[in-house]
Amino acid sequence: MPEQDSIPLKCFMNGYVKRMPLVEARQLFWKARIGWLQPLDWVRVGHGSQARQGNGADLMQDRVARFAYKLLTRGSLALPVDDACLADEHGDFPSRGTVAAWAYRFASIFKGSRAIESGRFLGNGGIRELGYRIKPGIDWLLIVDVDAGSQVLGTAVDWRVFLTPPPAEDGTAPSLA
Repeated sequence: MPEQDSIPLKCFMNGYVKRMPLVEARQLFWKARIGWLQPLDWVRVGHGSQARQGNGADLMQDRVARFAYKLLTRGSLALPVDDACLADEHGDFPSRGTVAAWAYRFASIFKGSRAIESGRFLGNGGIRELGYRIKPGIDWLLIVDVDAGSQVLGTAVDWRVFLTPPPAEDGTAPSLA
């Protein structure tokens, strides 16, 4: 819809906050290896024969989705297994095995491709911590909502435009291979 193409969206591109118009976000959503459209809870991973897409709740459980969100919004930092953001509403931390299971379940949506790696990564304070991160070189885009500074409400956006690939610049459908 041309009239909504310029609506500014808040996104996380490779973990960093980025504000961009809807038309640009749609292009990047289909180019990125991982695309997550939170307003519709729609997830798209991979390209070509390895592509997979669907409702986030169907692809991952609620706790796995919370883990994935925290992982995708950290920039280049790994997500330590004992990070405070993983605590539940009562302040209880999950076990390392539970976090490993969440990482495994999130990684399983990639159809045999290992997009997540675990290990000891340099954390805050220069200490190596056990954690998880998206492998370097994999691009992702998490679309959160309409940018807070916009006059447009998220409910006014037809988010369904993200469910089909945008036309390529030459007017043909883009190749996802």
